[in-house]
Amino acid sequence: MKSSLSVSHNKANINRTHEQSLDAYKEIRATYPDMDVIVDLATTFGCPFEGKYTDPAAVVAFLKDYVDVGMTEVCLCDTIGIADPAQVKAVIGAVKTAYPALKLAVHFHDTRGLGMVNTLTAMEAGVDEIQSTLGGLGGCPFAPGASGNLATEDTVWMLNEMGYDTGISFSKILAAAKHEKELIDGNYSGHHIDIEKETPCKA
Repeated sequence: MKSSLSVSHNKANINRTHEQSLDAYKEIRATYPDMDVIVDLATTFGCPFEGKYTDPAAVVAFLKDYVDVGMTEVCLCDTIGIADPAQVKAVIGAVKTAYPALKLAVHFHDTRGLGMVNTLTAMEAGVDEIQSTLGGLGGCPFAPGASGNLATEDTVWMLNEMGYDTGISFSKILAAAKHEKELIDGNYSGHHIDIEKETPCKA
């Protein structure tokens, strides 16, 4: 389920107030009590209308109502690619301290070239999952100028080079990203996708 930390983005993106979003979540939980419902918290780190956020306590306070009615997993989303590593570390630390049982995922955009380093920071801060897209394809219609998402093939390359056992072949996933770009016209932010010849790597 999608909600935004930003009041204005929540209204623009899904045409709901914060209260309406929370009510919708409560209804889903009541109707399907055994379903795992992940809350995607858009604009966790900043908003196209309201600017960059600097207080992790705002994220903690926003999530409380959701945690109180049974939320077990949240994805912290950097909708406009404005986060920096120090901010990422602070937000994740605050959320983990307040809600230690909450499963955390992150979703970064690479608008300012920090998608990869923010993702690595989040991993080192103890998140459970990271999100990415093939080729970095994606964006947000209500975030003008925001580039695509963190590219899966770039992430695999980094983690393989660092010695992580991803179980993913970089050469195969890069080939898939290149094929995707031939088929789909979109906003790609991947860094390997346009390289004609790759330097040999570990996988």
